[in-house]
Amino acid sequence: MLTNILTKTISEIEHNLEESGNLPDGTIFNLANYPLPQTHWSVRQAFNVPPMPMRMGAGDPRRERMSEALQAAGEYAVRMATNNGELAESDPDEFIDHLEVGFFGYFTEDGLSDDEWNNPPESGEYLDLLGEQDPDASWLSLAHVICSEAGIPNGDIADRLSLLRDILETLRTNFDNMDLS
Repeated sequence: MLTNILTKTISEIEHNLEESGNLPDGTIFNLANYPLPQTHWSVRQAFNVPPMPMRMGAGDPRRERMSEALQAAGEYAVRMATNNGELAESDPDEFIDHLEVGFFGYFTEDGLSDDEWNNPPESGEYLDLLGEQDPDASWLSLAHVICSEAGIPNGDIADRLSLLRDILETLRTNFDNMDLS
C-alpha cells in the first residue's frame, strides 16, 4: 500500500518513477528520475569563465602535484556519482559534493571517516600539496617556490633559510650599490 501511495505522489508531481519494490529487510524503495530545473546552476546559460581560486601558472612547481590530487578527487567523484559507472545519468550536485570530499576529506573535524577502512592510507603527501603556506604569511608561498626551484626539499629548513638569507643579502647589496641620483 505504501508503494502505491509513493507511486501516486511521485506521479502527481510529474516525476518519472523508474523502479519500485521491496528489499529483503522489508523496507520499500522507489527510484525516480528528476529532471533538472531550468534554474539549476549546471544548465544556466552563462559565459563560462573558470573561477581559478587556486590559480597556479604552468611554471609553478606545485601545479603538477595539485593537478594529480584534483584528478584523483575527480575520478572518485565520478565513481561515486555514477555508482561506479552503473548509472548513465548522475546528479551534478552529488558530483560536486563527492569532489569536495575526494579533495578535502569527509565533513568531520579531521576530514577522516570514523570507519578506518573508509580512509586513504596515511602518506603525508596530502599535507604539503600547497607547500609550506601559512594563511597569515603569504611570503611563504614565494619562499617555497624559490627553494623548490633551487632543488631544496621541504624538510631541509637549514638549507632553505640559508638560501633565502643569501638571496636577501644579495638584494641588499645590489640595492646599496644602486645609484639613486
